[in-house]
Amino acid sequence: MDSEGKIPFGVLVSKDLFFTSRVTSTASTLGTRVRVAGTVEQAAELLKDSRCVCLMLDLATPNALPADVMAETVASDELRTIAFGAHVHTALLERATAAGFDQVITKGRFTAELPAILRQVFGNQS
Repeated sequence: MDSEGKIPFGVLVSKDLFFTSRVTSTASTLGTRVRVAGTVEQAAELLKDSRCVCLMLDLATPNALPADVMAETVASDELRTIAFGAHVHTALLERATAAGFDQVITKGRFTAELPAILRQVFGNQS
């Protein structure tokens, strides 16, 4: 088994290449891993892995409605779910809350607090 075989990881659903690079780079710096899924279907495959500890949804991702994404998640008290989006898209943020995401925040806050969010999700103090 490779050295990453037992390492927990998070899944980021987003098509924003610049932003996904920022998230994966920050995770790497903190000694954690985030895998990127551009579609709900790709995310569903990654979420089947028991090492997945977090699902992060960029609400700007085309065809990734919060309810559809949550329907694909494996029921687990250990899976943390976070949705984030533009502060002006209040309806999308409200839909994510209604869909059952653990945390729903603006993209600005997610970006500003990214290292702290990843530390909390992965349970380390890197």
